[in-house]
Amino acid sequence: MKDLKYFAVLTLPISVIISFYFKEHWNFFTPFYAFVIVPILEPLLPQNASNLQGEDC
Repeated sequence: MKDLKYFAVLTLPISVIISFYFKEHWNFFTPFYAFVIVPILEPLLPQNASNLQGEDC
């Protein structure tokens, strides 16, 4: 699962390639992906429980 976060960085450029390749209505895919899909997925994905809390900061 750790390596998945590094792959996730490539998803935005991939969405740009998809939008350029398919054209027409797909031009809106990148903003839709960046401002709708990613924020929806963010709270649904598991969070790192090993973060510092309270006095550990």
